Amino acid sequence: MVNDEGSISDLGSDFSTDSESYDYLLISFKETHDEANRLAIICNKLNKVNRVLEPKLESLEEESHKARKS
Repeated sequence: MVNDEGSISDLGSDFSTDSESYDYLLISFKETHDEANRLAIICNKLNKVNRVLEPKLESLEEESHKARKS
C-alpha cells in the first residue's frame, strides 16, 4: 500500500491483522454456535416439561372453576 508520503507500507502487518481478526471471529462464532446449541437443548427440555404440565394445569383450572360454582 502507498501512504500519503508515497512510500509502500508493510503488507505483512495487514495480513497478520486480518488473520488475527479472522481467528477471533472464528472463535467467537464457534462459542456462539455452541451456546446456541446448548440453549436449544434446554429449550427442548423445557418444552417437554411444559407439555406434561399443561394438562395438569387445565385440570386444576377446571377444579377451581367447579369449586367456585359450588
